[in-house]
Amino acid sequence: FGCARKPRKQALFRGFSFSIPFILANEYIRLALFVSFSWETHFMGYPAMIKLYCGLRRGELLALRWNDVDLEKDTITVNKAVEILTNQATIKPPKSKAGFRTIPIPSILHDVLDEVKGNKDELVCPSKNGEVMSGSAWSSAWYSYMNHLNLYCGGKNASRSSPRVQAFEKFSAHMLRHTYATMLYDAGVDIKSAQYFLGHASIELTLSIYTHLTPYKVDQAIGSFNAHLGERINSTSPAITQSLRTNNRKNDQLLSPFIKIEKTIY
Repeated sequence: FGCARKPRKQALFRGFSFSIPFILANEYIRLALFVSFSWETHFMGYPAMIKLYCGLRRGELLALRWNDVDLEKDTITVNKAVEILTNQATIKPPKSKAGFRTIPIPSILHDVLDEVKGNKDELVCPSKNGEVMSGSAWSSAWYSYMNHLNLYCGGKNASRSSPRVQAFEKFSAHMLRHTYATMLYDAGVDIKSAQYFLGHASIELTLSIYTHLTPYKVDQAIGSFNAHLGERINSTSPAITQSLRTNNRKNDQLLSPFIKIEKTIY
């Protein structure tokens, strides 16, 4: 896969890092752009896009088949998941009722899936031989993806004459799911809808993510409020300002006798 297709975009991401374990609301845009710009350059690019924009768990993604993807309705139906024990992958129903769900496909992901879509009975994210990925196959694929993205950003692999150059801080696949939760929060999606999209059996888990992100949202709200007040005050006409000053002078004249009395009492 080529590494020099979009040099201007590559330069945007050199040296970037993210908060762990959650992507804060002021950081997710950069990660989203990074994954979105580079998806065509590696075979794990579009699975990463699915995790980022639909929030699927690893097991849900590995069990997904193209007949679960409806590009006419723009939905992904989750009704099974891969369970990996001792590196053996087995497809089973989701562990809870909440795991069964239909997730909307955003426009940015629709075009990607339309380009790579395979036959209905094929896996969306298969191993090299077209089978369900094992645990080691997934780890190897994600390692390859991270290594590729490092080269894409201008990093270098280690050699006998020089050490490895890491151009960005690596992120886990699960971090993309947390980023999806952040995007739901930042978009103002209500807690019950977020719980459904994420497949959380307990709303407390969704709340824990939303609560973690609340301080940023509060700071953002205060900033917006201050900006709004500044704009309103700055846009006040000089005539109104002069009127207020005139009224204040009149009030001072009316109150002056009482002020003098007050001074004599003290």
